[in-house]
Amino acid sequence: MSQYPTQTRAVDPFASYNSDVVNRLTRMVTQGEDLLFSPRGMDVIADSTSPNDYVNVTLGSCFKDDIWIQITAEHQVDFTNALHYFGGAVVKEPGYYYIVLEYEFVKSRPSPQASIKIIPPSLVATGYGTNHVFLKAIAATTGPWALGTFYDYDPGDTSVYRQNTNTWASVEYTLPVFNRTTDQGRIIYVQDLDMYYFGIYNSWERLDDMGTRIAMNTSSSINSLVYFDGTSWVDAISTLVDTFAQAVVTEVGTNPKGRWAGRLTVNVEAAVTISAGNLVYLSSSEAGTLTNVKTSQQVGVALTGGTGTVTILFFPAVATAGSLRFVFSSWTGSGGNYYHDIDITPLSISNQWDACVVQCWSSVTHEQIEPLLIDRTATNTIRIWMPSAESLSVIVIG
Repeated sequence: MSQYPTQTRAVDPFASYNSDVVNRLTRMVTQGEDLLFSPRGMDVIADSTSPNDYVNVTLGSCFKDDIWIQITAEHQVDFTNALHYFGGAVVKEPGYYYIVLEYEFVKSRPSPQASIKIIPPSLVATGYGTNHVFLKAIAATTGPWALGTFYDYDPGDTSVYRQNTNTWASVEYTLPVFNRTTDQGRIIYVQDLDMYYFGIYNSWERLDDMGTRIAMNTSSSINSLVYFDGTSWVDAISTLVDTFAQAVVTEVGTNPKGRWAGRLTVNVEAAVTISAGNLVYLSSSEAGTLTNVKTSQQVGVALTGGTGTVTILFFPAVATAGSLRFVFSSWTGSGGNYYHDIDITPLSISNQWDACVVQCWSSVTHEQIEPLLIDRTATNTIRIWMPSAESLSVIVIG
């Protein structure tokens, strides 16, 4: 069983011209470091048939001395074979064994090959060095001998770990016009917005919004506030809890999409002007739009002002709770008792059977009082009955 995995290397030829050119290209990726090309490439895994004698190194690539080295077939490492050990002798002792790729570029014929080596715990301090790319640390025990947990780092020295190449996004000063041919799948950092974008099918998508993106079956227009009715996404309106806004349409056409949170552009109710900083609500008269007049559902806060459309921070509430306070001493006598009607129109409660909370306090003693009866005589009218006419402070929460 060889210590040399099946491999290709680019480039370690004897001539200097090709080597210099390709090594400069790899230097652009590595910045002069010895690095693994991908997080799980050249991984070390347990051998299913003999887990205490063998481990396997998976396919993958790395850069060592600016040489690109690729393992093209899974390679078995033998803990019973001296050729597989750094130092040339089998060592069975407790501790963390390093599995490393060993390589040093030397201009020679034949060109040097990369090997996979085991460095036992007693030789790690003196043996592990610049000729090695760290692949794994394996905890071993004796009495009986056994290989235990596999680590991507040395638990005793966390400065030793699997190091991967850095992937850099390209930098743009402003968000460029999307070109599907060149931008689909591209990641960019936009300096003036201080944000990352990803090129999707036909537009730029902000990376921080991708987690809130959903495909939706809808015929609603772009920027509309919508809710899911069980079959499709339709324009929302604040007249019922069941029709409250849950998302905003962000793409229309053959592949419509929306988002359920974040910084979004939303349609504004006709004849309404929004100011930046306004609390914004789902309209109760024009489906799919928002307003700055309080309704039963707050959907966010305006980040920009204007008409037609505005940008908001969208965080829809299930319902908007508000409160009204009254102080009165005027009563209407009826059947030996007294009542006072309170107008709760500003709470925007859409149905007479919707519940609200009413508390009464004496304006004289400042004690809480239980009235004889609280009656919802109309959608926006609450009638309070008392056995005597006295000054009350009342709070209504809805």
